[in-house]
Order: sequence, then C-alpha cells, then structure tokens
Amino acid sequence: MKMQAPWQLVVAASAAASLVLTAGGGDSSDDDSGGGGSGGAGVDVAAAQEAIEPLTQPPTEFPVTEPLAELPPPGTTAAFLDIGTPTPAKVYEQLRQAGEVLGIEVQRVQTGRSPQEINAAMNSLVESRPDIVIDLAIDPALFSPQLEALQEQGAVFIPESIVNAEEFGFDDSQVSVGAAGATDSGRVLASAVLAETNGEATELAYYRVPELPFTPLILEGVEERLAEQCPDCELRVVDISITEVGSTASRTVVSDLQANPETDAFIVSVDELQIGLPAAMDVAGLDVPGMGIAPTEVNLQQVADGQQLGALASDPRMLAWMAMDQALRTLAGQEYDYSEFYTKMHPALFQVITEDNVPSDIEAGYIAFDDYKEQFTKLWTGQ
Repeated sequence: MKMQAPWQLVVAASAAASLVLTAGGGDSSDDDSGGGGSGGAGVDVAAAQEAIEPLTQPPTEFPVTEPLAELPPPGTTAAFLDIGTPTPAKVYEQLRQAGEVLGIEVQRVQTGRSPQEINAAMNSLVESRPDIVIDLAIDPALFSPQLEALQEQGAVFIPESIVNAEEFGFDDSQVSVGAAGATDSGRVLASAVLAETNGEATELAYYRVPELPFTPLILEGVEERLAEQCPDCELRVVDISITEVGSTASRTVVSDLQANPETDAFIVSVDELQIGLPAAMDVAGLDVPGMGIAPTEVNLQQVADGQQLGALASDPRMLAWMAMDQALRTLAGQEYDYSEFYTKMHPALFQVITEDNVPSDIEAGYIAFDDYKEQFTKLWTGQ
C-alpha cells in the first residue's frame, strides 16, 4: 500500500479540496467525437467546445433532491481532519455551519503533516469516539489501524480525496475527489485547451508533479481526450518536483518552454505551478497559454487579467455540505447515489473558468449555488 509523504499531503489538500479532482455529472465524458468544426492539425474544435460547454455555464439543478429520511440522534458529533493548509480551513468552516443546522458539533482535528503527527492525532480521535469523520486530504494508509478502530466503533467515515478508495472498502463514487474524477478532469482540461485556443494549439506540454498520486490519472484523461479530438496533437510530459511548488516551479517551466519553442500551450496538474509564471514568461519574452486545476485567488486574477488561459475550479462549499449530507444519510441508513457527481466533472461542483466567466468576487472563487445553505437545510429539516 503506497503511502504519501508529508509534503505530498500539503499540495494534495490544496489541489483536491479546492478542486480538484472529482465530481461528476455533466457531459464532459460523453462521446464528443462528432460535430464539425476543426482547427489546426485536424482538431475537432466543435467537439471540444461541446465537451466543456456545460462546465462554463451556471448549474440549473441542485444536485441533491431527496429529503433526509431521519434526523441524527441528539449529541451526534463529527470530526474533520485538517492538515493546516488554507483550503481545509475553508472546508472546515463550511462543515461547522452545516453541523449547526442539526446541532452537530464539528471537531477540528489538527493532524499535522508528518506521519508521526497524524498517527498521534488519530489515536486521540479514536479515544473521542466521534460519530462522523470527514477526511479531506489524508491518505488512509497513514492511519489504517485507527480507521479500522473508528469503523469498529460505528463511526461513519467520509473520504473526500483519495485515489485508492477500493483499498479501504469504499466505492469510487463515494469519493468526491477520487480516481474517476481525476481522470475526467484531464479530459476536461484537454478539451478546454483545444477549445480556448480555437484548435491552434497542437504542440502541448503537461507539467506533472509525480509525487502526487492523482497526476498520472489526469494524464490518462488528457491522452484519452486528445486521441478523440486531436489525434495529431503532440504531448510532452515534464516532471516538476513537489519541492519546486511555490518556489522555483515557474523558473523550471520557463526553461522548458525556452528549450521547446514549438510548444503552443500547456496543462499543469496543480495550478499553483502557474503562480508568478506570467511575470517570469514576460521576462523571458514568452507568451504560451496554460490551464490547470484548483486555481488559487492569484490564479483567478491571472485569468481575469488575460495572463492565464483558464482553470478548472471547484466549489468547496458544495463539496463540504455534500460530505455532511453523505454522512447524515449513512447514519440514517438511507441509500444515496452520488456517482453522477463524483465520477465526472459536474457543473454543480466544478467550473471551467476563462476570462469570459471569472467570478466577480475572486476571493470567494466559484460559487455554484448562492442558496446552498437554504437548499440543504430544507432537505434536512423540511424548513
């Protein structure tokens, strides 16, 4: 069982929780091979545009419609595993608000980032005997004995961003940031680059952070979609070490683009790789468009300023409230099926952001439904 090193967890949380990497629904994975319109090198621009179109528009239907069958017992407690990066902090606040609706106290478990810290935190959590545990970004391989103990106690465990769900007895459709969604995010990104460059980008690069387990899955999706919509496209895969994220990554990308001047556009597996990249490219006299997953506020501003081609963003509010909804339905013994939203990119959770639809409040990022709190409250309480 492959375990993530502590520095893997930091980026996985930020990419997965703000993003990245799953959720479902739209038509992003449908057969888009037909339909007219071609750019350079036989690019099927029309198919690329059709594939991402649902993800560029506001969603029309709330993803959860079935009322909660039974309220949780008084005194129900929940725990959220927080490794201390900015995205988990946002998710925790949303979970806290969701818990308030039904009087559920949500405990914030500061796990730390090293295996030793995680082990100690999880031992303490087992002793506290929570009814619900929501894990945003930590590979259960790092605390498998404690997970087994929690499940023996009857705790409902909701994994939010693991790509090896089956190893722990979970179906991938239960994981909002899992393997199936990671692959589909690659499909979406490939179509988005082809569509947004009007088929003119046919020499592509994929900048991968190999230490992150979801990046090979993104690559699978990119390759699959290019085979459908741009079979003559060339794709280079370039590894950038996790240690460069937030430090020297932009320098590495610039050096690679200088060494490969034929590159028309690129995809990054984590959008943090693009922070500061426009300025670095300006200095080098380069102008190569790029798109990535899980944009930060800086990335969104770069998109708004025309310095970044676009981004695949997620709504952490919906991801958090849907995680609580999963837990509540499991406690109630109520069946649910989130596969439509958790195995493909879906506009209720994800959006392809370009200069044309950048959120008006960049700090807030993508918001799928302004009334999400009211919608979930009505489903849970009938009021």
